[in-house]
Amino acid sequence: MAVRVLIAENHPLVRQSLQQTLSRQPGIEVRAIAEDQQALEAALLSQGADVVIMNAADRPSSTSACRNRQQKRLSDAKLIVMSLQTDRRYVDASFRKGAVGYLLKSGAYEELPEAVRCVQQGSRYIGRDMDGGPQ
Repeated sequence: MAVRVLIAENHPLVRQSLQQTLSRQPGIEVRAIAEDQQALEAALLSQGADVVIMNAADRPSSTSACRNRQQKRLSDAKLIVMSLQTDRRYVDASFRKGAVGYLLKSGAYEELPEAVRCVQQGSRYIGRDMDGGPQ
């Protein structure tokens, strides 16, 4: 059974590139793409997902979606955060808010399929360019 993925990203070109990257991977199915918080919540309710990939640049949406995941239990989806931030504090904060994966946008295209499979199997994923690497 394919891993069902929802991409939440506010930049159209990045959304399209992530979708193309993941759609080429065997065993991964991009179920929905959301450009904002409202579209994310609607997609989770209507499409469901095993893994949500989220841009951390939109801080209110990221924080709100993490809270929704924990408090409202909209989905059992595992959350992977993509960011430009290399500071370990951002990684730790993301994990505290419900993420199970964190990777830098600079490595997202190479690492994303591995990160999706890793978190779907129940492990945490920290991008290779971060201290600690994949877990």
